[in-house]
Amino acid sequence: MASGPGHAEVSERTIVADREGVIRHWGGDAENVFGYSAEEAIGRKVDLIIPPVLQARHWRGFDKAIDTGRMKRPGKTLKIPAVHKDGTIIPFRGSLVLTNAADGNVEGAVATVLGRGPAWRGTAWRIVLAPLKLGQSVSRRRAPE
Repeated sequence: MASGPGHAEVSERTIVADREGVIRHWGGDAENVFGYSAEEAIGRKVDLIIPPVLQARHWRGFDKAIDTGRMKRPGKTLKIPAVHKDGTIIPFRGSLVLTNAADGNVEGAVATVLGRGPAWRGTAWRIVLAPLKLGQSVSRRRAPE
């Protein structure tokens, strides 16, 4: 990834995805938080860690950010529902930025892994997480034995 505005260093704390959302770098902190090794994650879409019920929304936002070069709250610490390798929904803490090629065009995105966030509490979070948990329950019942 080129230097310049929106550039983030590739490190053990980062996940790098290209313009298509394919994981190109998976740092050790990502392995610790999400349970996937670099060998399992690299080359796969970031859907790997996005709850299925949030994937359509994620891709609308991702594509818009790639196309416009702008995103909401770049670099701000966020707590985002994510899926661990074992299928559980976890509170991922991290920040997101776009990366630019030397010509200034957006070439992808970098997530800086800050770890797991505190557990979700309160009625609002129960409402937000209910569809995620329902989707997870249905997926487990449908999974081939």
